[in-house]
Amino acid sequence: MLFVVGYHASGKSYFAQMLERQYGALHIETSAVVRAFKLLDAPDASIVAWAQAKEAEFGANFFDEIIVSAVRDRYLTEIEQGITPTEVVISGNRSLGGIQYIAEHLRGIDERPAKIFAVEVSEDTRYERFQKRDRREGDATMPLEEFQKLIKEEQNTGIDEIFLHADMIISNNGTETEFRGLSTLIAEHELKLKRYNDEGEYIHIYNEGNREQRR
Repeated sequence: MLFVVGYHASGKSYFAQMLERQYGALHIETSAVVRAFKLLDAPDASIVAWAQAKEAEFGANFFDEIIVSAVRDRYLTEIEQGITPTEVVISGNRSLGGIQYIAEHLRGIDERPAKIFAVEVSEDTRYERFQKRDRREGDATMPLEEFQKLIKEEQNTGIDEIFLHADMIISNNGTETEFRGLSTLIAEHELKLKRYNDEGEYIHIYNEGNREQRR
């Protein structure tokens, strides 16, 4: 099991999605899971107030439990479809305690020791990439001061502590091509994953985002 962490616009999702697309990993993005849950539970509430209320009612690991359930459900669904994920990759965690909780409660899925890979990028580069990716309304024009507040919020959750305990720090201060090459090197030499090809054990065919596996 692999946890991929990093600040906003660091490239953590790019790396995790590459492992899913090219190497057969099962990827869960924690923020996407939480947003989907909130949309069903309280679509009009402030996410901060909503999150605080849920943790006050159900405990500090409420959202970690949601992630555990999401990973388990996805994993079992793929197994039922005849797909065996090569790796379980969880991205977007912001606390070391949360990572430890999730890893402990998913031992039945992956008995291997959990690893943490942290993607490191300078603040100037993160800010530039954050504006270019423009995922949400206002990202492209967000002032640096507002972006720094986002980073401060991440720091307050304990992300720096994760970096201190990471098994690998991945630098992403170069070009996209350089990061792609580094990601491939890590996938194949550090994680020992094999890229999909017609000669390999698995052949995956992609069609509008759906994955099919043939033996």
